[in-house]
Order: sequence, then structure tokens, then C-alpha cells
Amino acid sequence: MARIPNPVFVIVPTGINPFPVIERTGIVMAVAVKTSPDARSAQSQPSAAILSLVGVVYLLACLAIIFKLLPSLWWTAWESLGWGRSAFVGGSLLVLVCLAVAGLLAVLASKLIGPHVPTGVRAGVFVGFVGLLTVTLLARWASLWIEHWAYDLQWIDPTAGMIASAITAGVFLLIGVFLFTRPAMQRWLVRFEEGGWFHATAYKGNQGQKVRRGTIAGILTIVGTGIYTMLAHGVLTRGSHDWVINVPFTGMVALHSYGDAGPFLAQLPATDTTKIQIRWAGEGTGFSVGQTVTFDDYKKAVEQVVEANPELQPAFKKVLEDENPKEPSAYLIAVNKVLGARLEEMLSQRFFPDAITRRLESQFSQTAWEGLSELVQPFAEAAEVQGKPTPPVFKLPAGLLVLDRYVMRHLYEETAESAHVKIVLKGDSNFKEGEIVPRVEFDKEIARLDAERKKGRDRTNPEKVALVPPSGTTQFVSVTLLPSLQFTVPLLLLAVSLWLAWRVVNLPAFADFLIATEAELNKVSWTTQKRLVQDTIVVLVTVVLMAVLLFGMDWTWKVVLSWKPIGVLHIPQESAQQNKSVEQKRW
Repeated sequence: MARIPNPVFVIVPTGINPFPVIERTGIVMAVAVKTSPDARSAQSQPSAAILSLVGVVYLLACLAIIFKLLPSLWWTAWESLGWGRSAFVGGSLLVLVCLAVAGLLAVLASKLIGPHVPTGVRAGVFVGFVGLLTVTLLARWASLWIEHWAYDLQWIDPTAGMIASAITAGVFLLIGVFLFTRPAMQRWLVRFEEGGWFHATAYKGNQGQKVRRGTIAGILTIVGTGIYTMLAHGVLTRGSHDWVINVPFTGMVALHSYGDAGPFLAQLPATDTTKIQIRWAGEGTGFSVGQTVTFDDYKKAVEQVVEANPELQPAFKKVLEDENPKEPSAYLIAVNKVLGARLEEMLSQRFFPDAITRRLESQFSQTAWEGLSELVQPFAEAAEVQGKPTPPVFKLPAGLLVLDRYVMRHLYEETAESAHVKIVLKGDSNFKEGEIVPRVEFDKEIARLDAERKKGRDRTNPEKVALVPPSGTTQFVSVTLLPSLQFTVPLLLLAVSLWLAWRVVNLPAFADFLIATEAELNKVSWTTQKRLVQDTIVVLVTVVLMAVLLFGMDWTWKVVLSWKPIGVLHIPQESAQQNKSVEQKRW
């Protein structure tokens, strides 16, 4: 390798080309520039927009872990250990665990993104998260209209409505991503982050501290009073416990009462009556309250409980023989009648104190057989409070039949008075009392009897009543946006107010104003306490004397000017009477 001679440094005046020959001959010089590791790592990183979107996904995963996965696993393990009665202790420990996991996830995020975060990523994650929330709410708003067209107006098929809702949500999401990745948006995010809203650095932190602290205290006082007022008036306890949005076209109805829709339920396809919502888990079934299971699993669990408890077999066998259930709705009623017989026996035997017995009797008399599973829990809790053992029949699971929302609409249509009626008095018709007949056939029978009366025959029309429609609770598959509103909303408001108060007093323009304000206050010469008391007394005495003087002058001139010989000021008698109090008036 040839040795490079010692370099010669030449001082050239500004504006003069030191290499004219090289420029003319076209010789190209290669200049070696050393690239730092930081520059290489910065070049290898993806764009700020991609990092921001990845950060939004990571944030969503963290929220799902902290607010959904951890509580579910925690309470499942807590219940399996038999600590269900210590809910307060379990909840307190769960909060500590969630805080620890949140800290670990934050450390993991800092390790994954590296030490050199491109400017605008922090603001991008925040704006992207808010934008995703906005897109979600817009998609749900659009799906409400689509569901209205499919369910209420019946303009479109439910399957088409589901596809339209999914396409609408996808379009909103693509529009949001397109706007987010625009260069203008990225430049705005950089400016937004450079404003200091996502950093904890202080601006001239050693100046104007007293005024800054006072400003922070004022902001926190205003927010604190608002939070206290909201809690004192119970604003957050009036509505739903959580802020959730329903997934469109997932509505299911848990039937509490069949009404007069029993015959129509029996005619439904087997695929429409395969879901059971557990309202009483029983013992050893593996079910949990609120869980939705298939009818086959429910029936198998009931048969296993009956087989394992011989004392239940006679009553259960008798009910099955009497009811002969051949479809899920009838089978649920059969199980509920086994439970109901024991509940009725407990009430007749005064198993509970009088006050509790009267309350349970009222609930029992107002509940249909279909919804009797809702009463097992109150009876079991009352027995536990009294220290009495629960009957063996309580080992049976009980539940409600769950129907699709559109199947429920079909039942409403069938039980409408325009579709079917119930015969209460048959008269001279061919119907049977208590029979449910189509409205068209009823009208035809009325027309037939009217025609016979015109021929001179004595005929009595049948009497009808409208059918009682089924009733139940509509439930959707939901996504929780904010759990436990009465706790999370005050905490979020407090955290946001703390951060805003800190950042506001460190904004350069506002911080300079506060610093200048404190500088002006420091120039003020404050008086002593003795002099302050003296000056206050002088001011108060002067104000009192001036008030007395003005009152005396006003009264004197009123008397003088209203004197009859002068007559400048005339006060009518009616006005004088109106100015008197009620006690001074003659009437």
C-alpha cells in the first residue's frame, strides 16, 4: 500500500476555489466521513408514523392485559382458592398487581423502542389512540343506523347489515390511517411534541417558583372541587357501571317470561334454541353465573347432578314424566319446577324469618316458571345468612333460554293481536277456550256467525284477548372502553389535571409571564402589620362617616324640598303608600 504523504494545509480566502485545476479536469475527490453509531441507528429506524401506529397497538395490548386479562385470571384463581368472600382484600391486591405490571410494560416499551425516539412518536401515539377511539365511536354510530334499517324497518337482511357495518368500520379506519400518515400530519405532530406536552422537563425551573406553585394549586383546586361535586351528587353512579360499546348485530335476549309464545317457541328450528344463560351455577357443574352454554352441555350437567344425588331422582323423574319436555324451553321449565317446588316448600315451612319470607314470597308470586332461576340466588343467600344448609336441589344448575334478537322479533310479530289471538269464550264458534288461533281464522269465524244470524239463527260470537308477548333482557357482545366509571373517571381527571397544571406553568410564554409577575411582586414594599391595622381602621371609619353624611344629606334635602311652601319635590300619596310596609298601611 502506498504511503500517504503528510498533508499540507492551505488557508484560502472565502469565496476562492482552491482547486481550480481539479474542477476543470473533472477529477473527483472522495471525502471519507465517519458515521457515528447514533446516526446509523437513527437511519435504521422506521418512520415516525409507523412507530406511532405500532405504539398504538402496543398501548391497546397493554390496556387489554391490565384491565381485562389480569382481572379475569386473578378472580378465577381467587375464587378457586375459596377466598371469594374477601373481595375487598382481593381487589386491593389486584390494584397493586396491575400497577406493577403496568410499570413492567412501560419499561419493556422503552427497551423495545430504544434510547433515541424520533421526534413526534410520543405525540403520534397519543393522537393515534384518540383517533382510533374516534373511529370506533363513528363506526358504532353508523352501525346503529344500519341496525335500525335491518331490525326496525326491515329494509335489509341482518347478514347484509353485518357486512355493511364491517365495511363501514374498515373505511373509517383506512381514512384515519391515511390522514395520520400524511406528511402535514407528521409535521404537526412534531410541532405538537416540541411544545413540551409529552416531556417532564421544566422551563427555567428555578425562577418564579412561588407564582408557579400558586397557579398549580389554583388549577388543582378547581378540578378537585369539580370532582368532589360530581362524586357528592352521584353523577357517575346513575348510569352504567362501565363505559362499553355494543358490537353490532350480536344482540341476544335472555327470556324471563315466555308469555303466550310457548307454541311458537316449540315451532322454532333447533338451531335457534341452542343457547342457555346460566343464572344459578349449581354444584360441581363447572358453570359460572352469566355464562352462556349450549343446551346439550346444560342438559348433560343436569343429568350428572341428578345421577350423583339419588335424593333428587324421584322429583326430577316425576316432573319429566308430567311435562315430557321435548325442546329446550320446556326442559328449562321442568328443571325450574323441581327447584320451584322446593322454594315453595321453604316458604310454607317458614324456613326464614317473617320479613325475609314476605319479601321472598312477593318475588316468588311475581315470577314466571321460565324466570325462576333468578330466585335461587336470593334464597341461597338468605339461607347462608341464617346459617342453615341449602337444600340438595340447589345443586341443580338453572338458566334462561337465550334467543337471537331477530328470532325474538319473530315472536313479537307472532304474538301481536294482528297475527294471533287467544279465545276466552268460545260462544257458538268451533274454537276451544284458551286456544290460540290466527286472527284471520277468528275474523272468518265471526263472519260465518254473522251470516247465520242474518238467516235468523241465534248465534253468539266468541270473545278474544290479545296474547301476552315474551319478555327478556337484551344483551350485546360489548367492548369495555373504561371500566368502573365511578373510580376511573375521578382518577383520570386528577391525573390529567396534575399533568396539565405542570405543563402549563412550564410553557415558555406562560412561564415567562409568571416569572415576570413574581419579579414585579418582589418589587412591592409590603407594609407592617401594625400599619396595616391602622390603615384598615382609618378606611372603615371613613366609609362609615361618609355613609352617615350621605344619608343625612339625602334625608335633609328630601324634607326641605318636599316642604309645601317650597314644593320643589312632590311625592304622590300612592307612592308613599307603596313604600310603606304591610304593617304600616291602613288596610
